[in-house]
Amino acid sequence: MASTDQVRYVSASIVRPASCTMDTTDNLRIALTAWDLKLLTIQYIQRGLLFTKPKLEGSQAFSNMASNLKVSLSLALDHFVSLLKNTMMTEPPPLSTLTVILPGQSVSKPELTDGIFVGCSINHAVCDGTSFWHFMNSWSEIAISAVGGKSPCSIVLHPPILERCFLNNTNRPIRLPISVDAEHFQKSLVHRSDYCVRFYHFTRETIATLKAKANSEISPANGHGISSLQALLAHVWVAVTRARHLDPDEDVKYFIAVGNRTRLIPHLPQEYFGNSVQGVVATAKVRDLLERGPSWGALLLNQAIMSSNDTTIRCSWDSWVQKPAFQQLEFLFNSSSLLTGGSPRFNMYGNDFGWGQPIAVRSGVANKCDGKISVIPGLIEGSSSVEACLSSDTLTAMEDDTEFIKTISI
Repeated sequence: MASTDQVRYVSASIVRPASCTMDTTDNLRIALTAWDLKLLTIQYIQRGLLFTKPKLEGSQAFSNMASNLKVSLSLALDHFVSLLKNTMMTEPPPLSTLTVILPGQSVSKPELTDGIFVGCSINHAVCDGTSFWHFMNSWSEIAISAVGGKSPCSIVLHPPILERCFLNNTNRPIRLPISVDAEHFQKSLVHRSDYCVRFYHFTRETIATLKAKANSEISPANGHGISSLQALLAHVWVAVTRARHLDPDEDVKYFIAVGNRTRLIPHLPQEYFGNSVQGVVATAKVRDLLERGPSWGALLLNQAIMSSNDTTIRCSWDSWVQKPAFQQLEFLFNSSSLLTGGSPRFNMYGNDFGWGQPIAVRSGVANKCDGKISVIPGLIEGSSSVEACLSSDTLTAMEDDTEFIKTISI
């Protein structure tokens, strides 16, 4: 294990857009929507990709590789001017951190000795997970176009749509009743450490079995069958609840961030760059969830997710604009709740910068508490990995749970 004082910084660079500058964007005004503003108190999105050491020839190989990363990032930023300038700036700036760690460089816990890690951190008030991975996909698309010494292609396959969506003819900019430097916002910078992290991998076959079982035992009245993700999350929900040894009469809640793009009428394009998510919650008594099992839990998740539609999204928007409220993420968590954001549908493993696809996806310390469950796609299509942030006692109990452990792929 390496301590933080063992990290060796070889160099640091400021990467600017290739042609778009702050001067050329002086007249650019990007107002934050209600979806953006409500996330001001949420910490940065922090994601990174781990790659195996590429087989490169020559002493300049890694230098050339780093140079290509910087050039391609510069070209990518030309398309994503929202990362350059915003109506309401927060500190640090929207795109804060690019970490490129090469073989032989030490990093904190554990030491990376034979691989490459590319990480990025983006202010959550600027974009959601869909847009974050759109940016990463575009960056890698430009980078790989320059493999073999070719000139990088500055055009991306799916250019972002930067025009912000304001529902129901809402006036812009939306005025907030409190200052962004208020103490309420500063609390969001505090990181919680009372949890441990485990990664559990579920094969395509296991997930298909969980889904088939749920749909054979439960028939949602809304006509929408149980999805693979709902079946998997319900399986985890039951296992965590069982491991926490809660009072049978206690309520357990599962908060899920649901994307709005395809739920609005008309749909927002997938290329819409910004935030467009809404939270839903499923609630159950501990006794009911444990006795009725994952299939019933999947039904509750299904009902909560399907309740998010054009009408409820617009009503939620209006309510927030009339009375803005900011929720500290950690306040959602208690000994009986879970929260999941993101999506296993995000293209994470397609980010090839020129030396092959990633072998793992990891996240930083931001937005983590006891009860945060993140699902990322597996290397094999249809499989998924779960990043579980839970207390050490809960994780120990889960790993002693034969019913849960037998579904995990080692």
